Amino acid sequence: MKISKKIMLIKSSRELRELISKLKSSCVDAVVVVEGESDKQALQALGVEADYFLLQKQKFATGSFTKSGALECAEKIANRSKRAILMLDYDRAGKKLTSVMKTALQRQGAHVDTSLGRLILTKANVSHVEGLRKLANLIS
Repeated sequence: MKISKKIMLIKSSRELRELISKLKSSCVDAVVVVEGESDKQALQALGVEADYFLLQKQKFATGSFTKSGALECAEKIANRSKRAILMLDYDRAGKKLTSVMKTALQRQGAHVDTSLGRLILTKANVSHVEGLRKLANLIS
């Protein structure tokens, strides 16, 4: 491997560690919204301890979500905290789900962070939150 490529990988992993650290500290007073159990487990493997809200358990999976379902979930989340971090997949369905959930949560008066999840997924070069699990050994 060329030296410049090694330097880029080191820089990228350092930036990813910093983003994960920022996520960990942001979770203190926020609910982390994920699609399902495997997403939660991937984040926990990275050391992210949080109050998780699983959309899948609410029968609100990406394939069949409705605005009324989003509002119902947003109300439950906002009752737990006025801050939410959306850690949803960065594929087409996940982007749509992020948009719907962000709007629903804001209607409940919650502050919503979508950028941290997007940055982490982009920097890790994965589109699904569960894909972060493979990074656990690299960044811990």
